[in-house]
Amino acid sequence: MRQLSLFHTDALDAQAASLASVMRLVRSAMKRVADEQAGGVSREHLADSVSRLAEAAGVSLTQRKTKRVSKDVLDKWLNPSAVDHAPSLEAVVAYCLTTGDPAPFLPILQAMGCEIMTAHQRDKCQFAEAVIEEKRLKRLKQNLEAKLL
Repeated sequence: MRQLSLFHTDALDAQAASLASVMRLVRSAMKRVADEQAGGVSREHLADSVSRLAEAAGVSLTQRKTKRVSKDVLDKWLNPSAVDHAPSLEAVVAYCLTTGDPAPFLPILQAMGCEIMTAHQRDKCQFAEAVIEEKRLKRLKQNLEAKLL
């Protein structure tokens, strides 16, 4: 039997790989959402909408504490290779709220081993849990009945 060190490298390597790729994946998803909306929404309008939301919420979108972003800043956020211009967490959330698409947030959750569930999927999951609980109670009832009779 092998004793693992406090900083077990397999787990640390997997976590490091997730962390190293998360912002690139967030930016790629942001770009994909912007490209999908390109037919109806310009990048200028998208930047303005994100800015209006940030101003209304009183949150900063950049490290310089600005609440407004330009099309140029948005373009840098959407470029996976522009490593010096990463969007803040608030900027990603504002972007998702503005576009109505949670896809840019998914890589953050997936790095933690989480997924997003729609309301319909949640209802199906709760139904399945209720069915499982019903079967468990039925088995318990049968076992108690067998003991009593």
